[in-house]
Amino acid sequence: MYLALLATLWLGATLIGQGRLSAGELTSFVIYAGMVTSSSGAVSDFWCDWMRTIGASERVFEIIESEGAADAQPTGVVALRGDLSFSDVSFVYPERPGKRALDGVSFSIAAGENVALVGASRAGKSSTKPPARSIPPASCKCNRRWTS
Repeated sequence: MYLALLATLWLGATLIGQGRLSAGELTSFVIYAGMVTSSSGAVSDFWCDWMRTIGASERVFEIIESEGAADAQPTGVVALRGDLSFSDVSFVYPERPGKRALDGVSFSIAAGENVALVGASRAGKSSTKPPARSIPPASCKCNRRWTS
């Protein structure tokens, strides 16, 4: 792009020197050429985003139309009902033994209640997800009353 601009300015300066072009005409040409090239670049970016959106929406419709077993219970799993409470839960990742991901967290979940974990970035929300459950907590008191 800069090489083309440099070549245009060089050629324009040569034509101005020969009297075949005015400085105003060269300036106008450079400005108009810049407008055309930036507009064509924007169209190209839009087309790329549009095609990516079409591909993503096709995948979304495939997922919506697929018949999955998301609602089916795995075999051997018993649906439990009851209250659950955790008190003073602490968790440390093995890679960072000096830094607790969770420190003294306590909460209760009543039967039939929906719970969402919210908090600041790097506050330890992800430490409660399944990959972290393979690592035992540093300390935890868990009370539960189950009914099948």
